[in-house]
Amino acid sequence: MLIWGTTQLKSVVETGVFDCPQCQCETQYKRKKATEYFTLYFIPLIPLGFRGFVTECQQCKLTYTDDVLNFDPDAEKITNQAAVFRILISFMVYFHKTSEQHVEACQATYSRLLEQDVPVEIVEKELQLAMEPDAVPQAYIESEGNTFSTEAKLQILASAKFIVLAESVDEEHVQLVIGQCSEMMGLPGEDFEQIYEVVSQLAAFQQ
Repeated sequence: MLIWGTTQLKSVVETGVFDCPQCQCETQYKRKKATEYFTLYFIPLIPLGFRGFVTECQQCKLTYTDDVLNFDPDAEKITNQAAVFRILISFMVYFHKTSEQHVEACQATYSRLLEQDVPVEIVEKELQLAMEPDAVPQAYIESEGNTFSTEAKLQILASAKFIVLAESVDEEHVQLVIGQCSEMMGLPGEDFEQIYEVVSQLAAFQQ
């Protein structure tokens, strides 16, 4: 029986150091050229053409497109911090937590995130934008919140709880609000008891 097919072979064309998005640290990489071959009895015989380059992390072994060599972890961190901030603003608008005390709590938690003082005017300006007639805070929480890792979602919920506690409310109300926000961000509702326990521990560090 004749056994034929195709396969891709990769040859190393460059090595170096890059910031791996998965490892979240600087590590070695190999840039490889992929060429497709016709195979006969699993033996590559005839090259069928160039199929592109891939960059392989030598620590986690994940492969990326060449764009990863331009990955800037500091810029990525700033982008993520801005997204977290806007989720918290959307949370405040959706759950009607926009009093002066809530604004100050948001300012405090965002300043802690950035490790620098954030003017209260920035929080107020973002709140005004989030309260525009065409703004849809729930949709933003759902779309952006679901892009974060579980760990990041728990940190966001902890900041949200910190904001809620800026007013005098009972525990049942806090759990209800955090539970709804948790579901918006795609965390499993059946695990909320454990989720809330972790969120409460994280929020305690912010007080």
